[in-house]
Amino acid sequence: LFRGYGLGMAFFVWALLHFIRCVQRRSARDAIFFALGSVLAVYADLTLLPLCAMLAPVPLMLHMWGRAKGVMRQGTRAMVLALVVPLPAYWFAARFALHLQEKGALYLGSGEGLIRVSVTGLCRALFQPGWPFLPEIIVATAIGILVTAAWMLGRDREWRGPLMVLCALLWTEVALRVALNHLFGVNYPEDRAAFQLLVLFLLAVPFAVDALASVQRRWQWSALAL
Repeated sequence: LFRGYGLGMAFFVWALLHFIRCVQRRSARDAIFFALGSVLAVYADLTLLPLCAMLAPVPLMLHMWGRAKGVMRQGTRAMVLALVVPLPAYWFAARFALHLQEKGALYLGSGEGLIRVSVTGLCRALFQPGWPFLPEIIVATAIGILVTAAWMLGRDREWRGPLMVLCALLWTEVALRVALNHLFGVNYPEDRAAFQLLVLFLLAVPFAVDALASVQRRWQWSALAL
């Protein structure tokens, strides 16, 4: 963890905490802290820009939805400020990223595929190369998280839990990386530039295990793999 990547992940986790709280409570305070953490994370690590910028309007959207249902009556001004104030920072970061791309400075990674570049690169950076089938196990586990979240959503009709939010963020990040590569030729992040995938994955796994263990207690032993 060097340059801005370690600092970026610290701010990213802080922003995630307040984003989850904001989804659950629609709190203006959490929306403000989420916006602040996101901007700081982006300026420490530009690879976080797509996800943080996409999440920026979510707190305001949830607040307006709550107002339409009559459950939210205060905090609209703070929610609007939490969206509007960071926009210039995101705009400048996007311009700077495009400038770096034009200069060929965004060289880390390649366009050979998310699994081959990002997942395999993370496995190679964190573990010894001798671990067979580890990228495939990681991908299968990520799909398992998605299936578990969908099953819990269908059973409980509750979409604001940490598992749902983290699963949505993980797969949104995956979709963004694929879209950016196909539409703009942006490289898939590799090694340290893909740490946000690792953070979202490692945070989602325990909640998925906990959800499965609530039905079959034997699933709790799978947490030992972490």
